[in-house]
Amino acid sequence: DVTPETAIVMVLVPAGAAHLGCARNGPAEAGFELDPKQARSDEAPAPGAIDLDWYFLARHELSQGQWRRLSDGEEPSLYRLPGPDPRRSADDTHPVESVSWTRARNLLLRAGLDLPTEAQWEFGARAGVDEPQPYWAGTSEISVLRDALPNLADASVMKDTRRKIDGWRYELNYTWDRHDYHAPVTASGALRHPWGLEHIMGNVAEWCRDPYLGRYAFSPARPGDGLRTAAVDGKRVVRGGSFKGALKECRSARRSWEFQDTYASDIGIRPARPVDPQPTTTNIRK
Repeated sequence: DVTPETAIVMVLVPAGAAHLGCARNGPAEAGFELDPKQARSDEAPAPGAIDLDWYFLARHELSQGQWRRLSDGEEPSLYRLPGPDPRRSADDTHPVESVSWTRARNLLLRAGLDLPTEAQWEFGARAGVDEPQPYWAGTSEISVLRDALPNLADASVMKDTRRKIDGWRYELNYTWDRHDYHAPVTASGALRHPWGLEHIMGNVAEWCRDPYLGRYAFSPARPGDGLRTAAVDGKRVVRGGSFKGALKECRSARRSWEFQDTYASDIGIRPARPVDPQPTTTNIRK
């Protein structure tokens, strides 16, 4: 479990071919997800896979305690005060939020870290499954909710607040996550991510390094880390869904964006960093 003193734990993600996106119409190119009902226009796959090098991706979303230590005492999060009701209180084991892309990246770079690219985020979220599917935990929404326990806007939030909160998208048949707002960065579901990434679905959404370009085809991704570097208008990619949304917003292919100087109580950070030098078959422990 994560404590207020826990350091950032990194997962070594293997090199591989990343197939980003979800196609509406088939047959999809080998390796890409096909979902005519849920695929959105900005998820349309670009031709070919992206060759990613090995990299590190944080096991957890960056906690409030970790942010405070990195920033010499900053406390930006809206939900940060302990209280008698565990469903609505937060402490240093909860994710930091209300941090802009600009501030997050500046602080991470100072610590030798960075935000993941969109390709790194989705490749990590999918965990190298052979057959692409909407969620790392499976294709059945009922079983994903039951077994992975993502922290979403569930029906119990309305019961606790006695109203629908404007702007939240509810999963009305779901009451199991036990938190009205964000939860500790350690996931609580019985089913765990194959590569050990926690809360890659829900809890807080996560900034990615890339500009948001609308469609993948508008800018090629560079090999190695998959970054897209076209000129931007300040829009940055956000991934993963949050406690303010429904399960469909946590699909591995689902994309959203915010302006890079925006800060919101449901957007947090999952640090990443490159591996240098790159591992080989002779220096990776089996």
